[in-house]
Amino acid sequence: MKNIQTFQTISREVRPLPFHTWGGEKWEVADTLGNDLQFFVHLTDALMYAEGVDTLDDLSRESRQYWNMVAMS
Repeated sequence: MKNIQTFQTISREVRPLPFHTWGGEKWEVADTLGNDLQFFVHLTDALMYAEGVDTLDDLSRESRQYWNMVAMS
């Protein structure tokens, strides 16, 4: 994966993991207000968690643009 910047919400950052994990996780969501970390296999799941939504339709325009940028890299 090319050098991909983080995606930031008000309280969370979504960033690619720079290493392989045994569980196949590729994305980390870090709480910028504390020390909470969550790991995800799929970017869509990471973005939905970061934005606190339950369906893909509820993702913000910014997160959709980020997903498109990652998909094209």
